[in-house]
Amino acid sequence: MLLTQRKAQAYLEAYSRGELAAHEAPDWMSPLFNLPKSSTDIYGIADSSIDSIRNIVRFGREGLTFQEQINGIEADAEQLATAVEEMSSSATQVAAYAEQVLTAAQQSASDADDGLQKLKTLVTHMSDVESSIAQVTEHTRAFVSQTERITHLTKTVNDIADQTNLLALNAAIEAARAGEAGRGFSVVADAVRELANRSSEAATEIDSIVNDVVKGARDIESVIETSNDALTESREDRLQVCDILERARDSAEQNLSATTEVSTATREQSNVASDMAKRLQHVSDSVKTASLSFNDIAKVMRHLRENQLEELQYLPDDEPGMLLRLAKSDHIVWVDKVIRYALFGQTSLTEAELKDHTQCRLGKFLDSERGQSLLANKTSFNELYNDIHPKVHQLGRNIFAKAKQGASHDQLEPMVEELIATSDRVVGLLDEFISD
Repeated sequence: MLLTQRKAQAYLEAYSRGELAAHEAPDWMSPLFNLPKSSTDIYGIADSSIDSIRNIVRFGREGLTFQEQINGIEADAEQLATAVEEMSSSATQVAAYAEQVLTAAQQSASDADDGLQKLKTLVTHMSDVESSIAQVTEHTRAFVSQTERITHLTKTVNDIADQTNLLALNAAIEAARAGEAGRGFSVVADAVRELANRSSEAATEIDSIVNDVVKGARDIESVIETSNDALTESREDRLQVCDILERARDSAEQNLSATTEVSTATREQSNVASDMAKRLQHVSDSVKTASLSFNDIAKVMRHLRENQLEELQYLPDDEPGMLLRLAKSDHIVWVDKVIRYALFGQTSLTEAELKDHTQCRLGKFLDSERGQSLLANKTSFNELYNDIHPKVHQLGRNIFAKAKQGASHDQLEPMVEELIATSDRVVGLLDEFISD
């Protein structure tokens, strides 16, 4: 069954009023019921109250330790909840950034693939251009070859014109020799010679034009060959560019795949972090509630202890048995105050209460003639009187001084452990004296 603040407070209040039986109480209250059952006289009342105080004191100190642990857990839970909340916020931002990166990666992959396809198309076109240029080169060479044949023909025409001119000259000479009879032939020879000259001039002009055409054609052929060489040399570069861009596209696709996984993972992380933050906040709230409940329990226990101490104040201490019992109660409360001051920072202990072993109720009784006469013959009296009791007071004073100077828990805890052990021995010896 879950222990709530209201239930715990109701149990303790019922116990303080004597309305709670042991079989009705929860297990954590069992120390409060480990009291003598047979005493109805004044000693029994004192023993019951002192044992109750002792159990309450121990429970209170353990409770304070538990309270510190709860406070530490509460602080840690709050810090953790804050850290996880920040982590959740960061995860949300990372998820948003991942979505942006994913969009960019998708665009990059699409652009890389589109670029690769366009480059492949360009390479194909360049190959066609290269083939066309090669064909043009062949046609140009054929054209030059055919044009050079015209040059040979014009040379033949010039040779024929020269021979015709020579024959016409010879005919004119023979016509001149023939006199009047050869005059008609001379006219024909002159016409033939004129035609031969004109043929020679035409052939010369044609040869000049053809030479210019051949030169231009050879220039064109040179340019085309240079372009063709450039295209041929760039073929490997084009293929390398295609290969590089293809690898870039593959990398872009791999990056897109990885980015998709990262985006999915960051979304999941964001959801998990958000859920963790909610759960941790719930834990932090629960710890705070538990801390408040325990504070209320501690208040009830403190009230219960004060009631027990108040009851003891009404008991007379003029009888040795009762005086030893009340001295034991004083001792338990004093040691508890020292420990609470040192380890838990409670300021209920004043320097005026830090009496040496001769000034407390027990010390005064042990120093008194009556105490000496009653207890000096006891086997353990010397241990209590000269060793254990003075040691308890000295340890308490030392612990108080160290704590006031700001000593750490690690420094104080060994001293406190020694104080508790020594205190338990004092209580044990007093119980021996009381039982005797």
